[in-house]
Amino acid sequence: MRIALEPADQPDVLALIEALDAYQMPLYPPESHHGIDIAALSAPNVVFAVARDDSGRAVACGAIVLERDYGELKRMFTRPECRGRGL
Repeated sequence: MRIALEPADQPDVLALIEALDAYQMPLYPPESHHGIDIAALSAPNVVFAVARDDSGRAVACGAIVLERDYGELKRMFTRPECRGRGL
């Protein structure tokens, strides 16, 4: 596994985020969905990391939105088949 700061607007990362949305959307009513859009993930106060397996496939991601006094975790997801590996 390799974890690095990467842009979110890569095709395989976008597919990972789409999988996250598909997983989360049915769990909560629409008014409770507070995701961050792809454009916002490249803001200067956002740290976005991607975990890739040995073949280079994006298998997990996460973002932290840094505010003056706190950070908020956003877009954290691990593909189901990769869970339980300490990502």
